[in-house]
Amino acid sequence: MPGGCRAGLSDSPHQDLCALTFTDASFDLVLCNELFEHEQDLELAFREIARVLRPGGRLLATCPLA
Repeated sequence: MPGGCRAGLSDSPHQDLCALTFTDASFDLVLCNELFEHEQDLELAFREIARVLRPGGRLLATCPLA
């Protein structure tokens, strides 16, 4: 369930990167570590990240090369 909590992780909300539950322009920074290679619709994921970033906001991401 997007925006809900996963079992055992009560303080860590689960988000679907292609359907974020945050409002527009909510963040100055979005961190994504080692997850883009698992995303089915990468273009939609990047659009959602752009939507929740404030003007001038940044995406910091890591991606495996191996």
